[in-house]
Amino acid sequence: MIFSIALREFRNLLNSLLAWVIMSGISVIIFLIFVTLVKAYMENPNNSLGGQGVTGTIASTVFYFYSYLFILIAPMLSMRSFSGEFKNKTSQLLFSAPISMTEIVLGKCLGLYLFTLLTSLIPIFITLSLLLGSDLDSGLYLSSLLGFILVSFTFMTIGVFASSLTEHIGLAALGGIGIILSLFWLVELVGSLVKLESLQSALQYLSISEHAAAFYNGQINGTDLIYFILIISSFIVLTIRRLDSYRMQH
Repeated sequence: MIFSIALREFRNLLNSLLAWVIMSGISVIIFLIFVTLVKAYMENPNNSLGGQGVTGTIASTVFYFYSYLFILIAPMLSMRSFSGEFKNKTSQLLFSAPISMTEIVLGKCLGLYLFTLLTSLIPIFITLSLLLGSDLDSGLYLSSLLGFILVSFTFMTIGVFASSLTEHIGLAALGGIGIILSLFWLVELVGSLVKLESLQSALQYLSISEHAAAFYNGQINGTDLIYFILIISSFIVLTIRRLDSYRMQH
């Protein structure tokens, strides 16, 4: 049932005009970023980021900027996941089906993850064009790609959670953006202002950008992987709890 729900969610996105508009916009923005980076690198190849050459200066940076775009993209793509069900009064039919709430939430998330992987083909194809004139560091490239996938999956999961909080689609999108920004920047900002070292470390550990940065530098470690798994799992559990409560009330 999880895969059936996932395919339904995936097809809904493919049939959505908004999703295709977003993908078109992504393609243009990523291409412009790519061209700008290539031009800057060709003008001064010795000034590569961290001495990592074309891969670090161009490919990793493209994935880095793409993850930033997903701060807005993820909530916009996921805002209808449950808000749309609430608004269209189809949630009662969905929740009364002989499937668990866990399967419903996992199916919705999986469908969004599949669409995210589809959109990731845009920067992949663009950056792989670098092979026509240079060599790529496969380790750094795959690390950057993994970093983007983990960050985008996290943002999508947060968007699904925000969608479960309200039947107003616009509020779901804004709520998702607010939560993402809080975990991406705000906790790190507050952590830098706090003088208590233990609290500062705890707040900075919660920052998504803190853990994502290592991947774009070619560093993969267990701590960062566990962090993203915990964040994704936590918001899935929160979504399940929220929907269980909603089903009890209705």
